[in-house]
Amino acid sequence: MKKIYFLILFAMCLLLNTQQFSNAQQRHIRNTEASKIVVFDSLCTSRVSFPKAKLRDVVSETLKREGIESSLAIGTEAFAFDLNGDSKPEYFVPLTCGAVGNCTWGIYAVNPTRLLGIIYGKYIYIRKSFGKWRNISTYSHLAINWGGVSTYGFKKGQLIKMAKDYEVTASEVRIPEFLKAEPICDPDGSSYEDKPHRTK
Repeated sequence: MKKIYFLILFAMCLLLNTQQFSNAQQRHIRNTEASKIVVFDSLCTSRVSFPKAKLRDVVSETLKREGIESSLAIGTEAFAFDLNGDSKPEYFVPLTCGAVGNCTWGIYAVNPTRLLGIIYGKYIYIRKSFGKWRNISTYSHLAINWGGVSTYGFKKGQLIKMAKDYEVTASEVRIPEFLKAEPICDPDGSSYEDKPHRTK
């Protein structure tokens, strides 16, 4: 009888330790994912990722409010990424883009459908989170080897500017590390070069 008791106790301890290891592993994975920088541009957006039925009206309202002419408007494609870890994606929608790739972006959430904020830039850098939401930086092309950087965060679910904008040049000795990250077209880390390039 004692032997059976000790076997049951051993099995329970083993199960508990396995569960604790699994939980720790999941926390490590979440922490690793939260610290990964994801970089993309308008070439990474697609109509497939754009939930037309839910975002069409709110995007249309944003285009009107921003004064974007219909001939220059996009607003029908998106890059989807979960910014706050709730397993539901938010949507980066290029509203209009210039000749060198700088775009006006709307960031949207659904359920309920709402605009979280507007950002500007050619490249979007989704950076590590210092809370529930990931921070965002943008790089805007200003001239050859010269650009501007803006950084945003979220407060109560709304986008806010986190720091003063600054400029960077290729000749600078200390370029921020996150700007060296290569653009990708999927949050899973797929190579940007592996995806078909499209001309807007």
